[in-house]
Amino acid sequence: MNYLLAAWLCMPSFLMVLFSLPSLAIGLLFTALTAMFSTLLLNLKRQVQFSRTYLSILALAVISIVVSHFAAQQPFTQKQGLAIVGLVILAFAVPTVLHYYFSRQASSVSRELKWTYLIFVVIGVIGVVSPIRVGPFLGLNQPIFPFSEPSHFTLAYAQIASLALVFMRQKGRLLVVSTSFFLALGLPNVTMLAVAVLFLLIVVSVRALLFLVLASVTVTGYILSSYPESLVYFTDRLVSGETENLSRLVYIQGWESLISANSATNGVGIGFQNLGNEPPGVATEIIRVLTNEIDLNRFDGGFLFSKMGGEFGFAGIIVGLFLLILAIWSGIRVRRELKLKLNVNDAIAVIPLCSTYIFVVEMMIRGVGYFSPTLMLTIYFIPHALRRLRNKLPEKNIKQNGC
Repeated sequence: MNYLLAAWLCMPSFLMVLFSLPSLAIGLLFTALTAMFSTLLLNLKRQVQFSRTYLSILALAVISIVVSHFAAQQPFTQKQGLAIVGLVILAFAVPTVLHYYFSRQASSVSRELKWTYLIFVVIGVIGVVSPIRVGPFLGLNQPIFPFSEPSHFTLAYAQIASLALVFMRQKGRLLVVSTSFFLALGLPNVTMLAVAVLFLLIVVSVRALLFLVLASVTVTGYILSSYPESLVYFTDRLVSGETENLSRLVYIQGWESLISANSATNGVGIGFQNLGNEPPGVATEIIRVLTNEIDLNRFDGGFLFSKMGGEFGFAGIIVGLFLLILAIWSGIRVRRELKLKLNVNDAIAVIPLCSTYIFVVEMMIRGVGYFSPTLMLTIYFIPHALRRLRNKLPEKNIKQNGC
């Protein structure tokens, strides 16, 4: 059994906690290099791969650093230099590892993705029932071993679940949806709730979806009127007027940072890995008061669109909108693909669409910066997803999957 993908998604977060690292970057680089050399040693005929997509991102990062330095008077920093070196390594390591993993026999990939998804379900259930708090995980607020927090776990879970469900029958897909809702309510976590809703949108029929929406509204209304304290976590973040909820403030701060960075630089952007240098907004000031001057999530923007738009300016916003459109387009196509009688070989061609679809969560709701294992996975899949979208979907053999 090959648990390469499980290690790829878990190790960066685990190493970050274990060695008290400031971000996922070092753990991701260590995991990528280890996986690449292991792949090459175990498969001597394999060669190092590279991807034009990763190299294009590397070029954009270098251009951003230079332009922001001369046009917006942003200094060159050691952080930027180290990040560029990291991107160079990842431009070769990531394609080498993922090309090996997904170019194997389709039946092997299918089996291992399902088992990997099961591992993540077990991790999530343990996090709900009896969180593991040992060693460096003792001091964390809400760890889900080996992840430092529920949102980090959610991003990894979402990718694995989206890839695995395409190989399942309809009952298995509905089980993925149900499990995601269970984890969202059990943890509880708004990001996981968004993941569950996104899975629901591509799995169930329109009729069933309308019924579930009406049922959810009815049940939620009853719970809110009878047991308002049971949903306080979600109401505080989604509908409450409370101004001191840190999760809401961090999200607002992300949008304020994007606007502030572009206003201060006339749309050039604050520069690659420079988010946090822009003038602070109202949300940042409130967060500092509530946390004794801690800049909470100011450097990663809280979600990827904020970081890209703030650092790369209008160019970053355009790329972000492209990824958002790609996610919507992919979701529509995946929904249609799942109605087909896919064999295991056909399903392999659909998984890039699943990755680019579910990536909208990291893009618009909760991100962890550029050095994210799920972001690297999605970047690898983008060219494959575009290729799949350009191919016409065969209309014959379509069957309607009911709920």
